[in-house]
Amino acid sequence: MALDPTTLKDTVTTYGGNGASNTHEVDIIDNNFKLPTIWRSNIAVDIKFGKGYKLTLDAMYTKTLYDVKFQQINIKDSVQYYSTGPTATPYYVGGKLNSAFSNVYFLTNTKEGYRYNLTAQLSKTNTILNLGGVSALNINWSAAYTYGLSKDLSNGIRNSFQSNFELNPSITPNSSSLAYSNFDLRHRIVGTIGGAFKWNRKNVTSLTFFYSGQSGAPYSVIYTSAPFGNASNASLPYIPKDQTDINLADYKLSDGTTYTASQQWADLNSFIEGDKYLKTRRGQYAERNGLRTPWAHEVDMKLMHEFKLNGSNSHVITVSFDVFNLLNLLNNDWGHVTFVTNVNNYTVNFLKFVKDANAKAVGSPASGYIPTFNYIRPPAANNNHYYTNDPINSRWQGQLGIKYSF
Repeated sequence: MALDPTTLKDTVTTYGGNGASNTHEVDIIDNNFKLPTIWRSNIAVDIKFGKGYKLTLDAMYTKTLYDVKFQQINIKDSVQYYSTGPTATPYYVGGKLNSAFSNVYFLTNTKEGYRYNLTAQLSKTNTILNLGGVSALNINWSAAYTYGLSKDLSNGIRNSFQSNFELNPSITPNSSSLAYSNFDLRHRIVGTIGGAFKWNRKNVTSLTFFYSGQSGAPYSVIYTSAPFGNASNASLPYIPKDQTDINLADYKLSDGTTYTASQQWADLNSFIEGDKYLKTRRGQYAERNGLRTPWAHEVDMKLMHEFKLNGSNSHVITVSFDVFNLLNLLNNDWGHVTFVTNVNNYTVNFLKFVKDANAKAVGSPASGYIPTFNYIRPPAANNNHYYTNDPINSRWQGQLGIKYSF
């Protein structure tokens, strides 16, 4: 069993800074900490029927036995709550347990988390059409669909206690909710079709196409300049029901024009309504990794010719030409792959805390501050989306190859 972080209070408050003039960070590991451990179950079946047909069904389920959990335990458990806007987010007003430390991070385990994948694939192999003499056409194809879902408390992919805690989007960072993983797959469709034409004993030409379609990558919207005193840089935002459910303030854009509160609401409301996920969260908080980039579609092609110098496989010259992202070669608007520009954190700044209508600075609920925001609209260059096209993977690429086998 993991230790209760509150039992570490004496450790935090007793150990001083040894006379150091500056605060410093301490990382603590639970004495009973277990390395990440999972239970994985898998079942699959192949059903062959007809002439060369095969149906494959596969199911895999993974349950977290022990995963990482990061907490910040140098904060006094004294909180207040706003009466409007982010009413469920605790605002810590008690300060630090020990001022000699900037932060004290505690690494322990959680048993929450799971993922599963369900796959169905149909394939047909060795469809041979004899064309007279030794000439023949051999056709193979397959099509597969996978549905996958993955949830965790913290992905643990970063290289320090601090970044794993600070950059994990949450409402209450010390008690994060189970949410979609950064690696949540959701939908994927894969298809292949290829044919090999045997001209004679020495020459074989093959042409193969590969298609991959996948639902977009997950990402989160967050507050920026969040004042909650919880040492987190990724606080999840409350999504307003309507215009009366959020206070917005004018601000100047980089070109000097004023972005009025009414303009911000029009753009914010349009963005929420245009996002399939966010429009279901009105009057609630956005969840970690609840939003997704668009589907990505890619078609690759391989054209290959084999010269069998002596009519056998002992000496073969192979010339091949590959086209990656064939869709983009056919049309410059096709084959685009998108990503969130803040790809390291999978987060985008959505709403920024600012002074309220009474000119009160951002502060605690007790100060009388009324939560007020600026809407951080997506860049116009990204067509008013928070994601952008990958400059490399959204372009077609060609590759010529020559191989001699002996």
